[in-house]
Amino acid sequence: MSQQLNLFNPQLARRHDLLTARTTGLLLVVVAALALIGSVVLQVTNVEINREKNVLTDQAQEMQTQLTTLTQKISQYRPAAALEMERLALEQRLRGRQDVEQALAQGQLGRAEGFSEHLRAFAQLANARVWLTGVHINATGLLEIRGGAREAGQIPAYIGHLSKAPVFQGRSFSELALKAVSAAPATTPAEHTSTPADYIEFDLISAAATPGGAKENANTSANANANANKGTP
Repeated sequence: MSQQLNLFNPQLARRHDLLTARTTGLLLVVVAALALIGSVVLQVTNVEINREKNVLTDQAQEMQTQLTTLTQKISQYRPAAALEMERLALEQRLRGRQDVEQALAQGQLGRAEGFSEHLRAFAQLANARVWLTGVHINATGLLEIRGGAREAGQIPAYIGHLSKAPVFQGRSFSELALKAVSAAPATTPAEHTSTPADYIEFDLISAAATPGGAKENANTSANANANANKGTP
């Protein structure tokens, strides 16, 4: 009977070293490429942030000039109620612009490419009857908008136009709070009950975008309209 002998010794087999010069070189090339891509993305982000910051700075300076002019006029004579209301509205809009500018300068809004479209949408909807005093967007996509309007009925229309903006499509506005504000305090109880509010403050909160956001936006706009009419002084 024939017998087979196994002469293979695993210890004598040729070993393959993973950390060869070629492998190390390829690894260094990959790391360098990733570092270059990260540097380019960071530069593009900084350019976008600086551009948005410059736009907001110019707008804030223009509003500051208008506010200074109104303040000088008010100091010369007793202002009318409409002029005082315009001054207060302009002052609130200026504070809102400065808050957004400060958030951009400190990087609180994170990626500029993620929120520059939001700022453009707000700028396109800016008007004298509805203004913003603050905008907050966190990393989870939660959006809070604070502002004012001359009439409560104008707020649902503003929300409707805002929902039609491409950047806000699919986003549901889940909460709306209204508050009537008077520019001048009443001197008597009777005057307090008969004097209408000079403007309406609103606080609008939106959750992150969802696939069914369009339907929820319609329901929220209807609820906002009902609440606004209920809160009209």
